[in-house]
Amino acid sequence: MANTIRIKRRIGGSTGAPTTLGSAELAFNENSGGRILYYGLGDDSFGVATSVIAIGGPDFAVTTTTNANMTGPITSVGNATSIASQTGTGTTFVMNTSPTLVTPALGTPSSGTLTNCTFPTLNQSTTGNAATVTTNANLTGVITSSGNATVIASQTGTGSKFVVDTSPTLITPDIGVATGTSLVLSGDLTVNGTTTTISSTTLAVGDKNIVLASASTTDAGADGGGLTLKGLTDHTWNWVDATDAWTSSEHINIAAAKSYYINGTVVLSATSLGSGIIIDGGTF
Repeated sequence: MANTIRIKRRIGGSTGAPTTLGSAELAFNENSGGRILYYGLGDDSFGVATSVIAIGGPDFAVTTTTNANMTGPITSVGNATSIASQTGTGTTFVMNTSPTLVTPALGTPSSGTLTNCTFPTLNQSTTGNAATVTTNANLTGVITSSGNATVIASQTGTGSKFVVDTSPTLITPDIGVATGTSLVLSGDLTVNGTTTTISSTTLAVGDKNIVLASASTTDAGADGGGLTLKGLTDHTWNWVDATDAWTSSEHINIAAAKSYYINGTVVLSATSLGSGIIIDGGTF
């Protein structure tokens, strides 16, 4: 005759382990959500187990508090959803050192280096929420801004656009004390200052007329105006109001075949006086 092994079972009532169980005795809870097989562990010398432990079943889950002796992958099956000290939810536990995460929420990392990343446009809604970038030491891409974003930490100006182009078009900028290798202007240049210094070998001026002392309205206001050539001493060509004349500090040397004119008439050349010049020795 075949032997029959029977296991205690609970088909109603509460879920969970039986209150008492005989030593080495098995009991199965058939309640929905608590289908677990229990074993009577130990003996109190009277045939009653000293403890009841869960050993299997469809709803049996193992709680692991340390992974010191665990090897291989950990997977979640059925409705098991927890590992002690978990930091998120889901059914896949990440253990790789270089996992591929799809749309993860990184929270606030304490440290790290972002490489080979594509940075999106920094936007600010019309109700606020300005995006703040405190450093771009690790940002190798292009930073653009749209909407009414107005804040980047340590900014040097105000406005709604951040200049990152190498050849931007700036309208009425205040460039402060600028330095550079070359400057080409297609419009007017106005210099408001006390001294304008040009350190170049040759100054080429396309205008046919140079106006000096443009703010003067009297000859006295123009007194001393002119040109000064630096050398061992100053060589000047200046307007002197006291004599009402242009005055040179140096000799005047006219090229060959050239003459002095007064009111359109030759008065002196290298070899003769003008025809209108009369020399009268007088009488005695």
